Amino acid sequence: MDESIKVFDMMVCRGCVPDVYSYSILVNGYCKIQRMDKAMCLFEEMRGQGLVPDIVIYNTLIHDLCLVGILSDAITLFHQMVASGQIPDLVTYSILLDHLYKNCHLAEAMASLKAIEGSNLDPIIQVYNIAIHGMCRAGQLEAARDLFSNLSFIGLQPDVWTYNFMIHGLCKRGLLDEANKLFMAMDENDCSPNDCIYNTISRGFLQNKETSRAVQLLEELLARGFSVDVSPPHC
Repeated sequence: MDESIKVFDMMVCRGCVPDVYSYSILVNGYCKIQRMDKAMCLFEEMRGQGLVPDIVIYNTLIHDLCLVGILSDAITLFHQMVASGQIPDLVTYSILLDHLYKNCHLAEAMASLKAIEGSNLDPIIQVYNIAIHGMCRAGQLEAARDLFSNLSFIGLQPDVWTYNFMIHGLCKRGLLDEANKLFMAMDENDCSPNDCIYNTISRGFLQNKETSRAVQLLEELLARGFSVDVSPPHC
């Protein structure tokens, strides 16, 4: 960063006016080393020069503010971005959704999801995976189930991660029959289970003392050439 700052200062001394791209390089550099104070100072300096931050700078700052645990500042910056006329993209919303759910800001997360649905952005399954994962993790299984059921109405098909998050949520609640039904539907819906899915549902059956079904699934897993994962679930 020291060399980058020297080059930047040299440009200014020689009369070169820094543009948005020049500032974005420095902002990104400070974010990478988690110097959010420096990054935000540069952001404010850039605005003071009459430059308009682009979506890349906003997404970088929002992401790294969330990453260092300053979610409130990230939310404030998001609202500033919208107020300035900069339209959030799916990257912006994905970052916010993920960290809102991780920090149990459930109402704000749902509001963000509604904002996506009310925008002109084309929905992608990755955004809904974040929401379904967050809902299941927060114990909002019914909301996750409703969102999963409505995917087809917005033109999306569940992918392997959508199924994994739902199956894990169902297993946590002890709803093994529903989890197994969803698992069995995967091949029918042209979404083949991967090793993570097999390990998730096998672990669910084991934790609920359904040993014979768990063994059967583990045998299927090995027959498909997958490996057994004995680590705790990450969902």
